Amino acid sequence: MERHKLKDLLEPESIAVVGASPDSRYSGDLIENLLEYGFDGTLYPVNPNRDEAFDRKCFDSLSDLPESPDLAVVSIPREHVVETVEEAGKEGIEAVLVITAGFSESDERGKELEKKLQEVAEDEGIALSGPNTIGFANASDSVTASAICSREPREGSISLLSQSGALAFATFFDRAKDRDVDFSKIIATGNETGLSMTDYVDYLAEDPETDVIAAYIEGVDDPRSFGNACLKAEENGKKVLAVKTGKHETASKASELHTGAISGSSDAWNALFERTGVERVEDIPDLLGRAKAHASQPSTDRNLCITSTSGGLAGLLADMAEERDLNLPSVEGETEQTLLDMDELLTFGEMRNPADIRQQGTEAYRKIADTLYQDEKFSAYVFAVALPAIGQQAQMIADKMIAINEMTNHPVFFLWTGRKEADVDDPAYERARKNVNLYYDGARCMDAVDSVLGKQEAGEEIEENISVTESRTQILSWEDIRGRLPEEIPLVDHEIVQIPDEALKFAKDTEGSVVIKSVSESHRTEKDLVSTDLRSGEIVEEAERILKGSGGDSLIVQKQVEGLELMVSLRHDEMFGPVVTIAPGGVHIEAYSEHEVNFFAPVTANDVRRRLRDTMIEQLLRGRKDLDYKSFIRLIESVSTLNEDSHLSSLEINPVIVTEDGVQCVDLLAGE
Repeated sequence: MERHKLKDLLEPESIAVVGASPDSRYSGDLIENLLEYGFDGTLYPVNPNRDEAFDRKCFDSLSDLPESPDLAVVSIPREHVVETVEEAGKEGIEAVLVITAGFSESDERGKELEKKLQEVAEDEGIALSGPNTIGFANASDSVTASAICSREPREGSISLLSQSGALAFATFFDRAKDRDVDFSKIIATGNETGLSMTDYVDYLAEDPETDVIAAYIEGVDDPRSFGNACLKAEENGKKVLAVKTGKHETASKASELHTGAISGSSDAWNALFERTGVERVEDIPDLLGRAKAHASQPSTDRNLCITSTSGGLAGLLADMAEERDLNLPSVEGETEQTLLDMDELLTFGEMRNPADIRQQGTEAYRKIADTLYQDEKFSAYVFAVALPAIGQQAQMIADKMIAINEMTNHPVFFLWTGRKEADVDDPAYERARKNVNLYYDGARCMDAVDSVLGKQEAGEEIEENISVTESRTQILSWEDIRGRLPEEIPLVDHEIVQIPDEALKFAKDTEGSVVIKSVSESHRTEKDLVSTDLRSGEIVEEAERILKGSGGDSLIVQKQVEGLELMVSLRHDEMFGPVVTIAPGGVHIEAYSEHEVNFFAPVTANDVRRRLRDTMIEQLLRGRKDLDYKSFIRLIESVSTLNEDSHLSSLEINPVIVTEDGVQCVDLLAGE
């Protein structure tokens, strides 16, 4: 395998620190952390104002070094950074970490310097990290190249990427200690002038010391390349978890389409994550909890066994498992009989999954666990306790949780829903949490189970160029749009007419009632330029009214179709390219915008089914057994693959009416 370009940066055997000084909080503390936390490679202090530092000879410049080190760390005033990085390149140094701040994040001068820095790094072929970064820690190789690190990193199988340096070391790293979570790599990405979040994911996708990638993301310049790096990680058996900020930020100015008003960049991120197998989590504790769960030995299937001290909680967990498509094989045969024979369980007749072991079951937790662990049909376990996490009994439960967690290599999860007290010495819940995968919320517990057992196949590589134009300056009419759509996007039976009598003729030739609307006005319903459920006697009068209201424009007359109204759209996100949105349709689209589902185009039928699972839209579709669900899925596929021949940058179909015989596209808006 070809050597990755980040090897010298993150796995250096020799390091030069430019600006090395014991008096510097940045370079000085960085060197002290390197030495204190086990770096055993060659270290070169570089500072023309000192003869020595850290009991080592100081060199005046990089050109004075006896060799070209693997990595140069730069911590000097910003005005001198560019020339120093250029010097590094001339000396054959292929990796540079720029700690110095004051670049594009500060002022116009900083932006100018950062642009020059980028140009120099590209010209010299340097893997540049930063500037404005807190650095990194590589526990696997004992390289702590950061001034902010409160303790020695302990080697684990989780790697952390963060676009916030303070969060990387002062929050994630520090809080991880309380959860007994250790990291292989911790990387603060800084301004990403050279190396980006994508480059780091790509490196970690090949890193044999990394099993789980946990990321804090504010944004990326190239979402598609980032997505493909995540796909690479998935293909190599590494789970990617992400906290993405900006979930509720106000969307940029919307186009005239409804879609622009209800689809923000956060939704596009969700669509990208879904496509690439990245799991978006809500917050830091959740990220650490799921990362720890994934770092345990994952299972190869989704066969789950649940025990609970409460029959009610058992039922709730069973529903949650079904919602997540987790399998609950029956407890039967020798396993069932052994459990039924336990006096502590007080059970009669049969044992189910979830197994209701009642409160007394906690006394026999080890016996229960040992019996279940011997049943080869189960690949993961949830032990749920609906009892207070305080008092002497809680101490016993905590002890047994820790013990039964150590009895198997399968993933084991614990749910403890009772009251907890944080103001007592050595609370049982806290002690258990440090040693096992422990949750107090059932949904979060089952989400973690689904996450660990739910590894999906990586999708195909995301195309770099999507053949949809980016311009959205002109809103097109129905008349302009209809000739550009493929036959896979079926339009309702209709005609475009100029006079009321022509509308009447269409109605007489059509079975049932008709709809009349203005041909070119957008948001026709709000402007009262739509009339529905019309019969022959009403048509001329309504046609004349709509013509007058639209300034004498043409009319669309179409067959009235009954069924489920949904909205389907394709829009071109400024960052992500084409994004497909599905939402409840008709006049209620804004009222139900929180139920929209977004896809990173193009999509497959499996992508659509998976993303719609457990959504309001699926409930609406599945709630009517007569509706043609498959035809709706095919429509989504077709919309997601509109090619450049259509010359459409955005398309909104609202409503799409799903019937027992297929789908009918009733109203259209598009931009080019």
